[in-house]
Amino acid sequence: MMSQRYFKLLVVFLGLFAMIASIAEGKGRHKNGGGSRKKTNTVNNGGNNGGKPKVPMCGTTAATCSKGSPSCKGGKPTCGSKGAFNACGGNVKVTC
Repeated sequence: MMSQRYFKLLVVFLGLFAMIASIAEGKGRHKNGGGSRKKTNTVNNGGNNGGKPKVPMCGTTAATCSKGSPSCKGGKPTCGSKGAFNACGGNVKVTC
């Protein structure tokens, strides 16, 4: 009888711990993850990918520039500081 009481207390404690842990992660008990902030699109991120800018690609690797940093503006790959893309190698084109 005494062990059942402790078992019930243990179950309640573990349940509370799980709820607190999920709230601390920002998940809560909601279908959408429970976070109070919605992810929003930022400029030049090519969709809702957590706010990270979309990077031009040479096949499966990130493209590099001779000057400046690579980015995708309006769906087209560009280099900052009037730079040019370094050669991808072969017939591979730079894509966004």
